[in-house]
Amino acid sequence: MARKRKGRSGSDTPTTVELVGTWEVDQGEARIEHDPIRTGGRLLILNGTLSSYLDPDPLVVEFEYMQWMAAALEAIYQDRQERLRLLHLGGAGCTLARWACARFPGAHNLVIENDAKLAALVREHVDLPPAPGIRIRVADAATELAKIHPGSRDVIIRDVFDDGETPPVFSTAEYARTAQEILAGTGVYLVNCGDRPNLRQARAEAATLTEVFRHVYAIADAAMFKGRRIGNIVYVCSDADELSAVDVGQLRRKLLLSAQDIQVWDTAQVRHFGGRTTTR
Repeated sequence: MARKRKGRSGSDTPTTVELVGTWEVDQGEARIEHDPIRTGGRLLILNGTLSSYLDPDPLVVEFEYMQWMAAALEAIYQDRQERLRLLHLGGAGCTLARWACARFPGAHNLVIENDAKLAALVREHVDLPPAPGIRIRVADAATELAKIHPGSRDVIIRDVFDDGETPPVFSTAEYARTAQEILAGTGVYLVNCGDRPNLRQARAEAATLTEVFRHVYAIADAAMFKGRRIGNIVYVCSDADELSAVDVGQLRRKLLLSAQDIQVWDTAQVRHFGGRTTTR
């Protein structure tokens, strides 16, 4: 699924990713290019699709759906004092893992990436904090999730695509329940759902996630929710009452700088979107 970018002004900061070029990876081709908009930035492109943004400043999260995820985590964990434990299903350039280390000092990130050559490329050419800040594990995220200890993660981020589509295994209720078991009591499951204007995948995800989790928010721009374009919807899921206390307006305020009409739907709206009329 194509990643939507938000234009930014340039920067004179030297890049941490000096290399540009094309490499063969296990899943096809990886290319690193200069960002034509932001000086110092690099674009990681996998098989012709924008996959990650690589910037000298790890707090720069260029893709809009990642900005929404970051805004959600800031709203929920802004007063977090203890170490935040994150599991990333789908790694690519480790953009959100780098962001989490910079935003939440002491955060531990485990990144699951099934492409060994891509993982090696990222380790070599991206400025990653050392373990346990960021650890990359080469494994299949479809099966690796079940091997993680129950209650051992505060955040799980699902951002897995194959040729622009979410593989069906990641969208099942069984997979969502496995994620639910791995989360600590106040944990959050962030889901990046890419879809086309028919919104078939997004509605199915909404139905599944509201079946499994007590609280589910959805973040996207108005055009995406109305089925007017290809794009992304981010679902923020948890069983914690703390999530229900995160005011939708607070999330909206964090997203005000976006040039798009960003909307945040609450659980009732997400349930309706997915065609469910009953609560858990």
